[in-house]
Amino acid sequence: LLVGFEGKSQDNPFFSEFKTPFQVPDFQKIKIEHYLPAYQEAIKQHDAEIAAIANNKAKPTFENTIVALDNAGAMLRKVSSTFNNMLGTDGDKAMRELAKQITPLTSKHYDDISFNDALFARVEAVYNNKKLVGKLNTEQKMLLENTYKGFKRAGAGLPADKIARLRQINGERSLLSLQFGENNLPETNSFSL
Repeated sequence: LLVGFEGKSQDNPFFSEFKTPFQVPDFQKIKIEHYLPAYQEAIKQHDAEIAAIANNKAKPTFENTIVALDNAGAMLRKVSSTFNNMLGTDGDKAMRELAKQITPLTSKHYDDISFNDALFARVEAVYNNKKLVGKLNTEQKMLLENTYKGFKRAGAGLPADKIARLRQINGERSLLSLQFGENNLPETNSFSL
């Protein structure tokens, strides 16, 4: 049982580990009403993990910043991968309506991470620490490079007015991507060879 789910864990499969081979979602137990509370809790947990990294008083290191960031958000990955797979393959009208609620939540959440100045300052400090970088193995260097570039490409370090505009664009883009998926699903489902 995961921490912090008092009263919620009994009926929502996302609030505990999947007891299946390879922790595959137990689709028979997952109901549509489980997704939104699971997303809300997962975002809350991820926010707390991100805040702990960003507000860490210790000097930024590969472990306490890059690895911690890479490991953060496990529940959100669990919920979103399940939801997105179901939406993309079996998304009925109720799932599509739910996606219209969830998409702005996740778009804002990831923007909040990308535009977290304290978090990016830690990532940048590790990235610019040539002495540390020289001690990393190939995989660690790649993770660091991808993390840093991910922040920069997402808009970290932009002026406030540009961030506001980028948030708006990201919100619009996420809803347009959702609409594309809605349009694409019936075509994909009706295809036969």
